[in-house]
Amino acid sequence: MNKTYQAAILGGDSVEVSVSFDKNTIVDIKWNVIGRLELFSAIEKLKPQIKGDLQQIPVPQGRTPEQLLLRELVLKIKGEWGDAPSDPELCHCRKIPQAQVERAIILGAHTIEKVRQRSSANTGCGTCLPDIEVLFKKYLG
Repeated sequence: MNKTYQAAILGGDSVEVSVSFDKNTIVDIKWNVIGRLELFSAIEKLKPQIKGDLQQIPVPQGRTPEQLLLRELVLKIKGEWGDAPSDPELCHCRKIPQAQVERAIILGAHTIEKVRQRSSANTGCGTCLPDIEVLFKKYLG
């Protein structure tokens, strides 16, 4: 069985993989990457670890943009990424899309104050705070 997964930063780096499975085992993976040198370097380190038993594949740790993208990708492959807030517009009072808040988090906004500074989300009524906290848990663990 083949399946495709993607992780991307809005307007930036993008990783797409086509994974061939035999039950719960990865037998082959093809990469399509657009991004900075740091992303390519992180992928080269990950490649030897991303074959074999699906449950044995390590989840990338760290908080650099490339580590967060690869964490998302590996968790999606393992089926552990979970659901994101369902509305593409995360902050309704400021009309901020979820992808913009995700981009801010991936690029270093690891506190609500930083998300506010970098995206202006959660600077109005505050009802989007629970959704932002969900994104923090997804990306930062």
